[in-house]
Amino acid sequence: MNWREKIFALILGVISLLVAWGIGAIIFGSLPLITIQEWLTSFYLFFSQGIGYLILGGIVVALFVLLALFFFRFLLPQKEPVITYHTPEGKVKISFDSIKTLSREAIKDVEAITEIDPQVERAGSSARVILNLKVKSLSSSIPELSNLVQSQVKQKIEEKTGITLKEVRLSVDLLSPQSSEGKEATSEVTVENPFTSDSETSQK
Repeated sequence: MNWREKIFALILGVISLLVAWGIGAIIFGSLPLITIQEWLTSFYLFFSQGIGYLILGGIVVALFVLLALFFFRFLLPQKEPVITYHTPEGKVKISFDSIKTLSREAIKDVEAITEIDPQVERAGSSARVILNLKVKSLSSSIPELSNLVQSQVKQKIEEKTGITLKEVRLSVDLLSPQSSEGKEATSEVTVENPFTSDSETSQK
């Protein structure tokens, strides 16, 4: 969901809450129906005076239409996102789900990793893989593990799909020994891709 969709979702949520509040207030008698009628009349009179009010009214109507389209969008079947590239033989499409599956397969045998949650983002004509990992804190060092994971994922995906990845980014949760006893104790380490020029490592 991009920032435009987030704004529309926020506005739609606020409007839904206001409508729910109004209906509840009428049903439980805390807001007389005559008051609602007066508000609607005032609203109509406000937008029926002058060209400026008409323009503002048009903006309000357009906003509600956009909100309705945003809502109806979720009722339509969503196309699976893909990465497309061209070869001398023709066009090739690789789905995001395929890239996620290959990412899991590439590092499934790494003992230090207890959980893998891959995400894929479009990066121009290529893709960016973001791996959310849960790792045993005492099993191996983060730099060694990061290099191993990033190189294996990059190699696996590029060999199997022909896509040259933009970057492989890691977000690592270090599980403390207490985690096995039901206590939550994690620290997150974000590792940038060593295959790009702006490689860096930050620990939170």
